[in-house]
Amino acid sequence: MMNDFCKIDGCNKPVKAKGMCSMHHQRWWRNGDPEFLKRDIKKVCKVDNCTSDAKCKGYCTVHYARWRKYGDPNQVRKVIKTCTIEGCNRSHRARGLCASHYQTWARRKKASSKQEYSEALNRLRSSSWQPVRLLRSKIHLR
Repeated sequence: MMNDFCKIDGCNKPVKAKGMCSMHHQRWWRNGDPEFLKRDIKKVCKVDNCTSDAKCKGYCTVHYARWRKYGDPNQVRKVIKTCTIEGCNRSHRARGLCASHYQTWARRKKASSKQEYSEALNRLRSSSWQPVRLLRSKIHLR
């Protein structure tokens, strides 16, 4: 039996069981067909009116990402087209703000964190506590 080859046309591997090589025997065992290929089956996204191929959990990549982020594959993020500051009609850039308001917000955020850091450092110098290490945003004490 060691000289026997797989009974599937074009396969020259040695026989494992039932006249088939290991690969074809496993395909027959799992699927009932030794020439079955899983990649030949194309699954379609389970969202209505979506014809994309399913990649994970029955969803295409777009709907799967929405499902993970919002819990609903049909949920679409809210698109902000104009600045959210009252009276400003300029186009949106980031965080719901136009370029001008965003830059102002970013500068204030950096300035306030520097100010908080320097105030905390001054409080430490005036107290009896000994700092273990100083980080930009957090101060760890013993």
